[in-house]
Amino acid sequence: MTPIAKSNIDKLHIAKWPFSSSVAQAASTRAGAADGPASAPQQTATADAESAWWRYGSWLTGSALLLCALALCLPRMPVPASYHAFADQMTWGILPHARDVLSNAAFALAGWVLWWQGRRYVRCMPDLAAGQRLAAALRVSAWGLVLTALCSGIYHLQPDARGLMIDRIGMSMAFAGVVGVLVADRFAPVRVVPAMAAALLLGVACAVGDFLHDNTTPWVLFQLGVVVLMLLAPWITRDAGAHRLGQPAVLGVAWWQVLAFYALAKLCEMGDHALWHWTGELISGHSLKHIAAAAAVWPIVRALRQRAWAVRAQGQ
Repeated sequence: MTPIAKSNIDKLHIAKWPFSSSVAQAASTRAGAADGPASAPQQTATADAESAWWRYGSWLTGSALLLCALALCLPRMPVPASYHAFADQMTWGILPHARDVLSNAAFALAGWVLWWQGRRYVRCMPDLAAGQRLAAALRVSAWGLVLTALCSGIYHLQPDARGLMIDRIGMSMAFAGVVGVLVADRFAPVRVVPAMAAALLLGVACAVGDFLHDNTTPWVLFQLGVVVLMLLAPWITRDAGAHRLGQPAVLGVAWWQVLAFYALAKLCEMGDHALWHWTGELISGHSLKHIAAAAAVWPIVRALRQRAWAVRAQGQ
């Protein structure tokens, strides 16, 4: 195959990926270098990381199966009858539960910021393959946040069991994107698409199962699994080649900060009525939950921005 033909095929392959224009632009600056054999250090780092993935991938798979088994064995936990009775019962014009509905705009804004900052970083990434994987994860995360804003808004227009299922389906895509970013961050040589697909299918199955069987246990365990994965990621990859505890592989996302925002969102959700009365019926705890959950994207955005600055500084 001639170099020209090979280059055209590579361009067609890149065009299939999210942020394809950014990745293609970055690839053009490295033309010629990709045709040569990889250096020995690069091959060694890739082999070490792939070995770590298979070593810890089995551990993660076993943990996921354990959570599925727990979902089947643990007692059934129906959704409380008062779950849909949110504090915000005010209507603005024709819009019911206005603050709970409109506060979902925070998710859409977070998705746009994540997409914009991710596009800037992917454009200047020196590693084409890692850029493709990270771009896929960031796009799923961004669209997942937008879908969460839409589905949660639909649910809060008329809160009921069917709307809750729709809300959780949107959240499942956002969770899948976060899992993809985590895999791209900590397991750079591994494709993130299978991990995101598994998380998305599992989340949707839990949301639909909750609606059909009035059992929220699987959904709670699904969220718990994502939280545990973020919590343990720095430890389970600490001996993956050059990676060490506190020395992330690609981005350096402070996952504990993501968890802190998520915990704050849960606290606001539990204090829905209390915060509503404490603020003089200005804003409810559930509305604040939406804002705090959307803010959980900030540590990822900050890591993307810092890495983009570092790459550009090295290029100069």
